Amino acid sequence: MALPQTIQRLRNERHIKQTVMAEKIGMDQGTYSRLENGHMKITTETLEKIAAELGMTPQEIYEEDCKTVVNITTNKGEGGNGIVYHQSSTNEKELYERLLAEKDCRIRQLEQTVQQQAEQLGKRANGLSE
Repeated sequence: MALPQTIQRLRNERHIKQTVMAEKIGMDQGTYSRLENGHMKITTETLEKIAAELGMTPQEIYEEDCKTVVNITTNKGEGGNGIVYHQSSTNEKELYERLLAEKDCRIRQLEQTVQQQAEQLGKRANGLSE
């Protein structure tokens, strides 16, 4: 299943109307509809807003998107089990790569902050021991 369809499924499972979701993430309904129909790229910022409204993280949405086992039914309503293999589109891969790059950047920033705070703590400890 593609990311836009996964988002649509998750929204529907939570009984959130498209107009409500669009309003909550600061987008008009027509634009949001194009996003769910795969006619627009989903930016990292938009994905984060959608995830927050769904009570999830972007990573959890990707995990939902990558599930492979689905239930297949016939026209008569008889159920059967089948397997559908996920194939990521180029847009999804680009978004996922961008999310990973942003995560790596944030980790580097946090590591620098920790190092700076450790240095400041060390200076204060030295000041107290003198």
